[in-house]
Amino acid sequence: MDPTPPTLPARPDPAGVEGLRARIAAAPDRDSAARLLLGALGPALRREATRRAPRAAAAQVLRAMLHLRRDGVYEGLVVAESGGEQGELGRSTTAWRLVDHQRGPVVIDVAMRLQAAPEDAGRTVERLSAAGATHVLALPAAREVGAPISAMISLELRCTPLVGAGDAPWGPLLGPVQALVDALAPAALARPAAPAAPAPPDEALPVVGAGSAELIHLLERFAAQEDTILLLGETGTGKSRLAAWCHQRSPREAGPFQAVQVHTIPETLLEGELFGWVKGAHSEARADRSGLVARANGGTLFLDELHRMPLSVQARLLQLLDEKRYRRLGEDGPAREANVRIIAAASVDLAEEVRAGRFLIDLYYRVSALPVRLAPLRQRLDEVGPWARYMAARKLREAGAGGAARLSPAALDRLCRHAWPGNLRELDQVVRRAVILAGRGADGALEIDAPVVDQALGLTTAEGTAAPPTAAADLPGGLEAAARAWVDALAARPADPLLQADPGAAFKAAVWTEAAARWGEREAALRLGQEKMVQQRNHTKAVERERARWAALRAGLSPGRGPA
Repeated sequence: MDPTPPTLPARPDPAGVEGLRARIAAAPDRDSAARLLLGALGPALRREATRRAPRAAAAQVLRAMLHLRRDGVYEGLVVAESGGEQGELGRSTTAWRLVDHQRGPVVIDVAMRLQAAPEDAGRTVERLSAAGATHVLALPAAREVGAPISAMISLELRCTPLVGAGDAPWGPLLGPVQALVDALAPAALARPAAPAAPAPPDEALPVVGAGSAELIHLLERFAAQEDTILLLGETGTGKSRLAAWCHQRSPREAGPFQAVQVHTIPETLLEGELFGWVKGAHSEARADRSGLVARANGGTLFLDELHRMPLSVQARLLQLLDEKRYRRLGEDGPAREANVRIIAAASVDLAEEVRAGRFLIDLYYRVSALPVRLAPLRQRLDEVGPWARYMAARKLREAGAGGAARLSPAALDRLCRHAWPGNLRELDQVVRRAVILAGRGADGALEIDAPVVDQALGLTTAEGTAAPPTAAADLPGGLEAAARAWVDALAARPADPLLQADPGAAFKAAVWTEAAARWGEREAALRLGQEKMVQQRNHTKAVERERARWAALRAGLSPGRGPA
């Protein structure tokens, strides 16, 4: 904690609270204001304990934290340590869930929590116990009516006399301490965020814009922990790169980094790829095989597109995270120890997946220990130029070509005006095309100018890989255009049996084909409302049937076919 925390009078004094609120309101930034607030809570807790609950008067605040989360992801974290050193953070998921449910303060007895639900405690309880903490007091710091809690204060306490005593002895303290938080927190949260120090680029993360710097600093702190990091964001925003970057800044950096894109492995093989199998476990198991969990031993396992994992495999992953043990497919005997840290990523709202029954709620709480959201590239325009230059230089190196690449101001303007629905992945493809199309200047440097960028972007649009995100906004107009095209073709080819058939069947085949190409077979079936089909494992056949139907229709309906 702050070595000279602000103190409050022995009895409630509105003037004292107003004075502290004025100091908080005058703080230069939110972090400074938050530390003033956190520093006031220890003395307030002891004062109220002396007056109302003498057994709690020995409570010592070891660490105080202000957690800022919105829409389920971290936006900021302020920590005040009693000894001045930053230790392992530990997850706040359980405390946050309890506070959000009760809309008020909660006290967690570390020993009782471990005894009641050992599978839900894990390293957090180990860390708290090692630090000498016996209780955690969590208080909402921002509770708007009808809205989820967006800020929470957690106080890690050492209070040996109340170990195992339950919640009752703390009851008289909670109201006054919460009242102090209610009085001071709004002033602290209203202060502007401190300007994030520039994050130094490196080989793993060569570009960090001003808007991303705070997120990167937060991830750097999370990387040093053992809890699961959850990276959320649109496809192509750089989640895989950030996962590797976190591994390189973790205590496990010397260990292996194993990455898997869940949707690239057939559902029937995914469990075996993750956990391994023994000979004879299934028809293809001709020898024992180690899975990714074993190959990542001592290091990090990155699970990309986690939401595409079947429910049966989700249950196995939850068991792994709970118990740190697993068995290979077909294996009897004692379970194997798992020494692996999980980093997960998803491009959809996992809470919505839980509500839809496609994601286990217990796994959701387990993987969202340290959740962060990556902004799409269209919200990080200051990064477009640096990323484009980096990607152009990389393409030149890969091609064995020397020299530098120059991006003209007009070319950069074109790039910044693009919507980038495919984010960094799309930008990389456009830059690669631009490098191929560009010519060299008199000094031998590659000149990427506006016409080259326009041509590269035109190729992207022609391939249909980067349709603007607003294309779906006029869905009725698109359907009307398709209907007009169908009717026009029917007028020109009145005897064509394909056009006389049900146009709904053609549309269905086209939608299924497009959805499967974009999201994969299982995800496409789920998004099209075919949960039962997925549960019965019939979705693959359905997709193949619609693909074949669309291929035949596309060939038969193409303009070059001529009148029937």
